[in-house]
Amino acid sequence: MAILNFKQYQAAAKLRQLIPVAVRMIQGAFSLQMPQLQVAHRIHEIRGPHDPVREEWNMLFADPHPSNQSFQEWTKRSPAAIFNFGTEGDDILTQYENGGRNRVYFSINQKVVKIADDKNEAIIVGLAIEGERIPNIAVLDVVQLATFASAMRIEDLYAIKQELVNTNISMELNRASIAILTFLGIAGKGALARLRDQPQRAVDKTAMFTAPESEAAVRPYIKLILDVVFLLLDKTGYLWTDIAPGNIGQDEGGKPVLFDLGMIYAHGKPRLPQIPSI
Repeated sequence: MAILNFKQYQAAAKLRQLIPVAVRMIQGAFSLQMPQLQVAHRIHEIRGPHDPVREEWNMLFADPHPSNQSFQEWTKRSPAAIFNFGTEGDDILTQYENGGRNRVYFSINQKVVKIADDKNEAIIVGLAIEGERIPNIAVLDVVQLATFASAMRIEDLYAIKQELVNTNISMELNRASIAILTFLGIAGKGALARLRDQPQRAVDKTAMFTAPESEAAVRPYIKLILDVVFLLLDKTGYLWTDIAPGNIGQDEGGKPVLFDLGMIYAHGKPRLPQIPSI
């Protein structure tokens, strides 16, 4: 059963585009000035849950069409086949969550696809998945959705395959992430990056931002988070800085798992990955 009809969507989208143009023309006529008609670029910013641009991303899961076929084929390929369109596709759009600049679609096989317009996240994911995988990093693959973005007149749209992560983290991980985030806010991103070669000092300085009565319990978890952050820095040249509780999961052993890598800080001269375009 089809979830959306692409041609109907295109017709409706065209009408939505024409309405503001007509309004501008009328306003121009009243002001006796020629209106400047141009295609507005989508502003990359934090999006609301029902942002119309984000809603357009749902079309990736619609009936097969030249604009979304390459994406649907990509989701079926290794690493990690995510969706099997035609059997469970109808359920996909009822199983998603919104982030600041992304929407995450859930599969039934403990995997997700994140659709995002954040090039920074695509860059660090592209570097993170090269060669040997970093432990406790949930990302698996990334592509640029050039065909779909062109059809929808969207810039810099990416799809990221990820493991499904348990975000119900322990109180210790929660407090540890807040301590690191506080240190970043006060000392600066560069200060943490420069402590890469002094990991124990990085833990000591960060632990200063925990309550005295909980510091002993939280300190080991600060180290666990920073261990992964520094491994990611070593491999990519970027420091992950969005170390908030909502962006950290945990594995079965209680160790942190990073899955939302959007906010990064370039340390030194990081290179750019080769991100496939589909």
